[in-house]
Amino acid sequence: MELLTPRGLAFWIMDDGSWVGSGIKISTHSFTLSEVELLINVLSVKFGLACTIQKGKKDGQWLIYIKAESIPKLRELTSCYFHNSMLYK
Repeated sequence: MELLTPRGLAFWIMDDGSWVGSGIKISTHSFTLSEVELLINVLSVKFGLACTIQKGKKDGQWLIYIKAESIPKLRELTSCYFHNSMLYK
């Protein structure tokens, strides 16, 4: 839990994140379901983000969805670490 920082979260989103509807999807295709559950727990407990686990439609792999209600909090935590070219994420 202590290893994931706001900076690390920003880099993770810049690499594996994308907008889906009003929320953000983080691709976690190489993770097991239990690993994704652990990551969601960290995002929830440490950062107060509302997240769900979703199954990819094309490949059936697990991904993390950060709900729209948590986007303001997510921006507050990570925006200072985003490179200008990645602000679309």
